Amino acid sequence: MLLSRRPLALCAALLSVQLAFAQDFFQKTYDIQTDRAYALAIFPDGKVALAGHSGTTSPSNVFHPLLQLTNEKGELLWSKTYPVDNQAGFNDLVVAGDGNLLLVWTGQDRSGWMKIGQNGDLIWAKWTPGTQAGTGYERILPLQDGNYLLMGTRKEDNGTLLQPFLIKINENGDKIWSNQLELTGVSNLNGAYEDAAGFLHCVGAISPAFGQSDGWFAKLAPNGALSGPVRFISSPNGADGLIRVTGTTQNRLLLAGASQGFGNGNSQLWLTEVDDVGAVRWSKTYDLPGTNLIPRDLLRLPGDQFLLTLGDSGQGQPAILFKIDLSGDIVLLANQYRTNGEEDVLRRVQPSPFGFTACGWALRNGDADTWLAQMDPNGNIPGCCPASVSLPIKNVTPVTTTSVPQQFTSHSVAALPNFQVDDRIAETFIPCFVVNTDFTLSADTICPGECIQIMLPDPTPGATYAMDITGGEPDPVNAGKICYPEAGEFTITRSAQFGFCDQATTRKVLVTAIDSKKTPNAFSPDNDGKNDRFRLIFDCPPETYLLRVYSRWGEIVYEGINPDEGWDGTIYGTPCASDVYIWQATVDGVITQGEVTLLK
Repeated sequence: MLLSRRPLALCAALLSVQLAFAQDFFQKTYDIQTDRAYALAIFPDGKVALAGHSGTTSPSNVFHPLLQLTNEKGELLWSKTYPVDNQAGFNDLVVAGDGNLLLVWTGQDRSGWMKIGQNGDLIWAKWTPGTQAGTGYERILPLQDGNYLLMGTRKEDNGTLLQPFLIKINENGDKIWSNQLELTGVSNLNGAYEDAAGFLHCVGAISPAFGQSDGWFAKLAPNGALSGPVRFISSPNGADGLIRVTGTTQNRLLLAGASQGFGNGNSQLWLTEVDDVGAVRWSKTYDLPGTNLIPRDLLRLPGDQFLLTLGDSGQGQPAILFKIDLSGDIVLLANQYRTNGEEDVLRRVQPSPFGFTACGWALRNGDADTWLAQMDPNGNIPGCCPASVSLPIKNVTPVTTTSVPQQFTSHSVAALPNFQVDDRIAETFIPCFVVNTDFTLSADTICPGECIQIMLPDPTPGATYAMDITGGEPDPVNAGKICYPEAGEFTITRSAQFGFCDQATTRKVLVTAIDSKKTPNAFSPDNDGKNDRFRLIFDCPPETYLLRVYSRWGEIVYEGINPDEGWDGTIYGTPCASDVYIWQATVDGVITQGEVTLLK
């Protein structure tokens, strides 16, 4: 009797598919000093540009705008900083029409926009003089006419309040128009959306009194002039603000913000749909107790689904990818992503050929690193195991008012002299990856009383492994040798725990006398002495045996308990027709089945 009769080989094709899958999806962090990624842009060839800042907090706060380029696998190609100010950082970037990158930055002494080539070289940099500290640019919106809308906050040299500011520029960075809304209170502009007619819908926050803030939204004509009043929206009390906006169906808008006035004092995600005249259709909050859910990005997906990144700085604050339907009532995705550090912040997300690409930063051992994640369409990253979270939904009724502010449109633009770009060396960390739990068996079908050998590849460093074996008895002398005294279908599972993931591979072991692969799949009962009966093939004598043969309509045409007898192709002595029949055998308590063709 052979100890092993089915040697198993690792399928190279399957292995290659698994490796390709693992390469497509990943989480990686990149460390220079204290680094953060606030935005990303994806080139047509799959390369990803990360924009943020890098610097030190000790002995002094010195931060410079940071730009990094990776390939589609997250492998870092280069990192560069741009010392335009001692405390400055990039807030947004887009791939421009000429294939270069257009970026906006906010600095302590000056803020502006610059164009950088794919090799990281500075092409030009521009800003608007005559401003005080606090002026900054938050977002870039590519427009339908090929130009760009830059938005942020501006404080004039002779002014006392921060005010929303927009400037439309061309491909060369030259001003086409600008507009500064003179709202009553410290205000900022956080996001904008362009509709099909070229009108601009802007959102932000205003603080008319200490300790209180409201959200605001406004519609501007294609030339930058206000088209109607500014609308203010808020909870009855508390701190509120609007951060992102996008279009929905029938010329409606989805406003995304944060509110402390509808709940328990934490900042809740606050979503509101308004119609084309600004009337509220519905308004809802989404809560995760003990956390601040600040919407950092908002995308409209096909089928009127909406994807948001949620998070806030601070230890214990979650980094969440959140997807809802148009009603706001159906949560399609709510994943929390973790990097095994003290703080994870998810800032931006973009569609990619694989699913979605997101960026932010991760705090590890007190040091912030830029963070890049490539996930599938369901938000999954193999080996990283994002946690599903529940965000209770509450319908709320906001208070709305309107006002018509003054507008200031006279702003000059100046070019900055070229400055040296610094190459930086970054170290890449992979906080999670697919752990190897594979293994092979010397055989997967044996007779009762026989043994198999388990072959284990090298373990993944850092992972904790365990084996679970059902029905078998480990040999006390030979490691990996498992013996099976009884018939049955059993499993061997190799599991591993790494980070937040539990991964496992399970293989089946069939302990039975029958070998279904050797059992014939056809016979010809023509009494020529050759292959006249259908019989099962055994590698060891069965203790119990029952064979049933069924017609294609489920009728039993044969039933026998003698393994030497077999079926002669008749039913009650009458020859059966040529056809395909189903057989089912119960041998030593193990059920096996297959097909056999009766030939004439």
